Amino acid sequence: MRPLWLALALGCLIPAAQAAKIELSTVPPREGVEVIIYRDVDLTLVREQRTIRFHQGENEIAFSWADTNIDPTSVRIRIAGDGEGYALTETTYPPEQPNTLVWHITAPADGPAPLEVTYFTSGLTWSAGYTLILNNAETGGTFSADFSIANHSGEAYESARVSLLTGGVRLIEEVVALETEAADDAPKHLARGAMMEDMAVEAAPPAAAPGTGGGGMGGYALGASVDAVAIAAASASEHERYNLDTDLALLDGWVTRLRFAETDTAEPEVIARFGNSFSGASAQRIIKINNAEEYGLGTAPLPEGPIAVFKRDETGRLVYVGQSQFPYAGTGQEVEFTAGVLQDVVIEAKHTGMLKRDFAFNDTGYVQGKVVENDFTIEIRNRDEIARTFELTIPRPGAPNVVVGAPTAEIEARLIRFEPTVEALTGVFNTEFSFHEYHGTAVNDMPEQSAAPPPPGEGAATPPATMAPAEEGA
Repeated sequence: MRPLWLALALGCLIPAAQAAKIELSTVPPREGVEVIIYRDVDLTLVREQRTIRFHQGENEIAFSWADTNIDPTSVRIRIAGDGEGYALTETTYPPEQPNTLVWHITAPADGPAPLEVTYFTSGLTWSAGYTLILNNAETGGTFSADFSIANHSGEAYESARVSLLTGGVRLIEEVVALETEAADDAPKHLARGAMMEDMAVEAAPPAAAPGTGGGGMGGYALGASVDAVAIAAASASEHERYNLDTDLALLDGWVTRLRFAETDTAEPEVIARFGNSFSGASAQRIIKINNAEEYGLGTAPLPEGPIAVFKRDETGRLVYVGQSQFPYAGTGQEVEFTAGVLQDVVIEAKHTGMLKRDFAFNDTGYVQGKVVENDFTIEIRNRDEIARTFELTIPRPGAPNVVVGAPTAEIEARLIRFEPTVEALTGVFNTEFSFHEYHGTAVNDMPEQSAAPPPPGEGAATPPATMAPAEEGA
């Protein structure tokens, strides 16, 4: 692997015939580097700072990207500070040095000047991952969050200030400022012409204040709040920026892992949720986490990522529960995710019968109205060692209907919901209910939900009620 290098040709106002004899000297090491890694696209913005001693007149700076993933069309250079008197006069590509360009810069006097080189590269990626360890009663646990940063860019960054960004990036065809002050100070920037104009970020996010301590919430500096990234022509709320408050060594081919949140007061809420199916019914373990300060979190939004869930048994040993996807959680927001099926819970949901009644016919003998009753039973048997709170949500039919029975249910326009707590080991919950659907002209006789529906036979003259198999449709 060939590392990125810069070289400076010391031009001392000598005749053009002798220009080929100019000696190159290697520039000093990086004095600082900032790495901004976008998660949702394979794109990283790198800013390198070095101090270079210029000679009055023309100077040549060579830039090489061999064996790296640097995008040569994105490279730009500028003299930091006031930059007064410096000018980029030419950019050349030496034929004998592939993957190299040379900037020709005129300096007003001998002396050092701070140089900043900015470019895009690929191969640097980041992700968030979470671990939840529940106690034996599943009433509390330890919640931790980590950033993983992988470097496969071909270039090593031994000590870098790192920012991690979510959200997409839009590329434009003209150069724009990568920092807020750049737009008002264009003469300071030495762009390398048309090739530079092919790719640039619309606007770079402003640097956030450094954090004040390790071990806190990462990014928006660790331990500080995160500012949304400002992207031109895009909503800032679509992006989040995490400024890490410690310099990292991002070595090529390595993965760096950083803990950015941890609490043993997360107080997750665990419920059992019925899968809304009357065939192969099962109960999913649903875990709810609140990203709020009172639960040891809430310093910054939590980006989405995989979460591994464990549980301590009676002896304190860890038992693997399952893996799921942790959703994005804004500060103060409660989110939930599924962590496997509860094996010690039995749910029997049955469609026990159908009755069609109160038929109404038009003058040609076609049915123009009827009432259809569908009967259901649900039984929950909890054989787990933990008393479980259940959430059973049953969708109501599309036809106008009333619910009969289900005295413990919460009845809404589109569904009914049961939320029983079933005791451990031998606890049982039973319920029966019916949907009385009113089709066609029968809607005119449909009672209010709070009123009992009329018994069969009352209303329009109809033939005798008909029993149908449970699987038959209306």
